[in-house]
Amino acid sequence: MKIAFSGAQCVGKTTLIEDFLKQWPMYELAKNSYRNKAKEDPTVKLNQEGDEKSQEIIRDSIIDDAQSYSKDDKVIFDRCIFDNLAYSLWLNDKGKVSDNFINEQIPIIRESFSLYDIIFFIPITPLHDIPIVESEDGQRDLDPVFRSEIDHVMKAIVSNYSETDKRVFFPQEQCPAIIDHVFGDREQRIETIKFYVNDQGTFFGEEDSLLADIPEPEDAPTLADFDSMDTRKKIVLP
Repeated sequence: MKIAFSGAQCVGKTTLIEDFLKQWPMYELAKNSYRNKAKEDPTVKLNQEGDEKSQEIIRDSIIDDAQSYSKDDKVIFDRCIFDNLAYSLWLNDKGKVSDNFINEQIPIIRESFSLYDIIFFIPITPLHDIPIVESEDGQRDLDPVFRSEIDHVMKAIVSNYSETDKRVFFPQEQCPAIIDHVFGDREQRIETIKFYVNDQGTFFGEEDSLLADIPEPEDAPTLADFDSMDTRKKIVLP
């Protein structure tokens, strides 16, 4: 089973992945080749400095990484095609990548979502904001405005996922489940994931297909619980 963790920079993904691997040691952390390419090739630009060439290289690296594992593998990914889409849309909004580029990317990204079984999205919420600190590899953007804007774009994409008959970026079939309420402290985040992943590392109630949308558990929190406190930027989807 392929599980991805997505979210803006410095929202606690690395810590959550460490906690996940302790809770479900049968999983392994997938390679993340686009970060290595960014270290080796100075023309690969990240974050606010991204451009069409860089986004395409990152996209292909993310897809290659996902395709290098089978559905029988138990593997988790630190970021996935969801993140590449969000950063590309942000760059497009800032005039750094063209509308044509985005229109060319959408069919590729839509198909690539089927490579994953589930995507856990870690949003920014007012009650559990995380301080921005430099990453060990020095590739993290420390601009809080940029982080907030990426978070808004991601929330808009998740909103589009919820509109099953109007999906722009997601396939109608073989679409991964996207869980958008992974927030709180370290213990609360793991407890939320336990609503969906059992002790054996598989989905609750998913016997035949791991790609079907997972219903919300009755007691699971939702991002809407924080709507009154979370002022979101309205993103116009293509």
